[in-house]
Amino acid sequence: MSSVEKLFSVMDLNKDGFVEPDDIKKCFGLLGAPPHIITTELQTLMTRDADGDGKLSKAEFTVADYKVAGRDASWLANAIEKNLKEEEKKKGIAKNKKALEGKGAEFFEYFLGENVIGKDKKEVSTKSIVESADYVAIYMSAHWCPPCRGFTPKLAKVWNSWSVSYTHLRAHETDQYL
Repeated sequence: MSSVEKLFSVMDLNKDGFVEPDDIKKCFGLLGAPPHIITTELQTLMTRDADGDGKLSKAEFTVADYKVAGRDASWLANAIEKNLKEEEKKKGIAKNKKALEGKGAEFFEYFLGENVIGKDKKEVSTKSIVESADYVAIYMSAHWCPPCRGFTPKLAKVWNSWSVSYTHLRAHETDQYL
């Protein structure tokens, strides 16, 4: 793969086989380019749009080498790719931060996953359970813990007397159900 082909692959953000003006703007924005540089590079790249459809196919994009401020296509591809990964990492951190605030479905999805297992052993959306519940509790224990081994059967007895529908406990790599 040539360096221009790699740059095309990186800049094709939605992986539909085309680099569109919004892709170009976002990629140069990720590099911290000022607005006038973004506009200039958008115009420069879009001159390759041979069929005039407002987007660049791989053939159009790779018709010639490409450089910006002395940086070749390989450097640009690596820099954009690095910044895209960093942006994704920041999104993940923001999602985890919200989850760790201890409120709402995101908090429970962070610890339990997107689905929980009901007494009928069928998967149900954690979000739907949390949003429809008046109260949500999590109990964690370990089979090797003497106080846990004494308390868990008592909790199970009370639990089974309640009209509760869902639970999900995780022990090592296997799921355990009350």
